[in-house]
Parts: sequence; structure tokens; C-alpha cells
Amino acid sequence: MPNHLTRLALVATLASLGLAACPTVGPMPMDAGSGDADPSAQVVEIGTRGDGATFTPWTNEEIIPLVWGTQGGVMVTPAVAIDGALVSATDPALVVQLSNYDADTGEALASFPGYGPVSAIFARLDARLVNGPIFDQLDWTDIGGRRIRIRAHVQGMGVDADGEVVIQLGGAGAMPPLPG
Repeated sequence: MPNHLTRLALVATLASLGLAACPTVGPMPMDAGSGDADPSAQVVEIGTRGDGATFTPWTNEEIIPLVWGTQGGVMVTPAVAIDGALVSATDPALVVQLSNYDADTGEALASFPGYGPVSAIFARLDARLVNGPIFDQLDWTDIGGRRIRIRAHVQGMGVDADGEVVIQLGGAGAMPPLPG
């Protein structure tokens, strides 16, 4: 019996030494693709994903309606898009981050300065890869009339792209009754 325990201890020791010698590896990408495009040409568009099959970029100073969330806060619901030629994968997982700033002062919004970063699946819509709508909460009260600069960053699979747009917030209207 001691001989069996000795062999078992030897195998466990060798296995643990072998694992200790392995480098730490982060999570593997969900899908493979190419990122051969010139990084300086990579731009993120911010806009509206309509009916799931269309994407319309927002223009600077466009009035975007606020939406009441189910927990009482107000948000905008942008989608982000990149050039579909940047990644060859069909539905790649890329990291998305939104940052929200007061367009007049340049200060990050105090209540909700941003969304993410999160790993998100992008879908091919025509020549673009699109993710959204994203529920980007801005505040707990109706802040209609403010000018907000939204900056988007998309990264992964050879993509490292930024974009931003300045929007005017439309009023959210009356808050709907909360569930419960």
C-alpha cells in the first residue's frame, strides 16, 4: 500500500510542476477573424439600429429621445458599428465601451459616466458589423435638452477603433409606472 501512495504522490507532484511551468493564458476569442486593415482608418459609428436589420448613424447635434428604463432611470439606446471589412468572422465578439460627457463642459457625466467595457456579439448588416441597441443610462431624472458627447471604443480581433458624436437629448416625457 505505501508503494501505491508513493507513486500517486509522485504523479501528483510532477503534474503540478508541469502546470506551474505553463504560462497563464487569457480567454480565447469566441470567433476568429482577420484584422489586416489600417488601424488609423478604423472608425466607430454611433447610431440607431432599426428593426434589427438597418443601421443609421447619428449626426452631430441630432435630437435623440431619452428612454425611461424599467428601474426609473433615463437612457439613450445607441448601436455601434464598424466597417465589416475589418473582421472576416461572421458574428465576432468584440469589446465595446461607451463614455458619456457633458458636451459643453467636457466633464464625464457624474451619475453614469459610461457603459462597459463588455464583450458583445456583432452582426453583419450590409457592409457594417453592428452591436446594439445598448442601454446606456445617463441619469435618474429627465435631463432632456442637454448636449451629450458619446464616445465609443471597439476593440478585439485586430480592431482598435474609436468614434464619437454630440447629441441633443430630447425629453423623456412622463415616467411610465414601474413594474411590481
